Amino acid sequence: MRHCTKCNVNIENDITNCPLCMQITEKTDGEFEKDFPIKPSKSIGKSRIASRVMFFVYMSFLVIYLIINFTEGFNNKWFMYSLIPVTYAYFITNLQLKYRKNIGLTVIANVLLLSTILFVSDKMTGNYKWAINYAIPFLILLGIIILISVSAGRVYFKDYITYIFVISMLGIGMFLFVLLNVVTIKWPSLITILVSIIQVIGMFTFVNKKTKDELKKRFHIVELQ
Repeated sequence: MRHCTKCNVNIENDITNCPLCMQITEKTDGEFEKDFPIKPSKSIGKSRIASRVMFFVYMSFLVIYLIINFTEGFNNKWFMYSLIPVTYAYFITNLQLKYRKNIGLTVIANVLLLSTILFVSDKMTGNYKWAINYAIPFLILLGIIILISVSAGRVYFKDYITYIFVISMLGIGMFLFVLLNVVTIKWPSLITILVSIIQVIGMFTFVNKKTKDELKKRFHIVELQ
């Protein structure tokens, strides 16, 4: 077991650098003490079986789609239209099976996958830019609202900090599309950017010292005022 004097945390693995601050760790004697006992979950085996079944079904669909489309000479776009929702359903279901209690990760994954699907769908149906103009900014905004609503008033609010920060950065990232004139209708993106900036400022301003320390460790922030 090793110890980081800067973060004041014990590290179970025998690594020379702290994964949080990258400072050199010190070797200590004694066993690693866990805050809570780990109880093996009986549902792990069932989840793995269900995940394998989902993979089998997904691959079966792909093979069937390819065979049918091959017989038609790959002239129709229905293959891509069918593949997109099936792929989305597979990844989201598989994610739910593995991380069923991780709401933050589920929200982030849904926002990213749905944004990609809508963007590709828009490109395939004429590139009218409805996805980048309206759908994607509002999806990010909805994700921020959901994460704030879920985490508000919870004892382990700091557990959601990473996900709120990441989705806020996605919202601020919409500024790049505005700057490059990729979006033609700018007000949805500007609203999302404004809300994201306010969220980040509020997150760094009103959280308690313990949560600020957690932010420093996770994002390697030197000083927060």
